[in-house]
This record gives sequence, structure tokens and C-alpha cells, in this order.
Amino acid sequence: MEPAYDKERIADIDFESSEPADLWEKKESSSYYLTAAEIAGMPESDDKRIVELRKKLSDYFAEKFGFNYLRLETACDIKTNTFQKAIRFRNGRNITYSLLAKFCVGAKLTVGEAEELFLMMGHQLSDKNRSDYILKCELSKHCDITEYDSDLKKYGLKGILSDDGKDDKDEE
Repeated sequence: MEPAYDKERIADIDFESSEPADLWEKKESSSYYLTAAEIAGMPESDDKRIVELRKKLSDYFAEKFGFNYLRLETACDIKTNTFQKAIRFRNGRNITYSLLAKFCVGAKLTVGEAEELFLMMGHQLSDKNRSDYILKCELSKHCDITEYDSDLKKYGLKGILSDDGKDDKDEE
């Protein structure tokens, strides 16, 4: 059973962080040698995860929107060409936290489905991060994209709608 997420508690929770994760932040590389056994036990490569993410996004697009880009734009506030680039680009660098969150909310995904998509990007949604917690609240209550935007602003974060002049621009 999915835990209950309550937007009314957000102001009372002491979060470790507030801002959405930068999914493309440079990670420090280790300088020690890995054995073959250690390498075999490592998670899938970023490239393979990105391919799986693109497939999953495409599957949800078919299932939730019937391949209708107008419905996607309306429900998710994601422009057609932005979404097409997200599922076509080889390295996935144009898939941002904002784009993925907007898609999850607009497609009415469950918290579990959203967590799976974010894990494919290498980010585990955390109840200790205000942005992640708000996203989980919205998903558990089946909120729409405008309510998500409103709640982000209500709790001191940047809005997510493209008419705010950010977040939905094509990034190369």
C-alpha cells in the first residue's frame, strides 16, 4: 500500500532540501580499481537506463494520451517538439526534473510509476526533499498540472508552468 502524502503537512515538515534535483549534475568519479565481480553487481549503465526511460515515456504517452500531442500539451504543459526531443535524443540530457514531473502529473501516474521513471534518470524521489514530497502529494491526490504549479508556489518553490517563462524551453 502506498504511503499517504498530505499537502497540509508540508509547512510542518523539516526537509533536508527544497529544490528539484539536477538530474545531470556531475558526479564525482572514484579513483580506485573495481574488480570484475564488483562491476558485475553494478547498476545498469546510464545509456541503457535512458533508453528504457524513453521507451517507458513512449508507452505512457500511448496509454494515457493515445498518441495525441494536443492532449499531452493540455494535460502536461509540455510542447510537442519538447516531448519529441525527450524521447528521441540519444543521451537523454534534455529530460529534466521539470519535464518528467510535469509528465507524471499530467498523465496521472501513480507515485510508484513516477518513482520508477525518476530512478531511470538516476534520481530517487525522497520524502526529505520538498520538491519530491510535493510531487508525491500531487500524484497521490491525482491533481492536475495547474494545481501542481499552484502548490509549488504556495510552498515557496518556482512554478512549473511554461507561461512562467521557464522550464519548458527546448534545450540542446
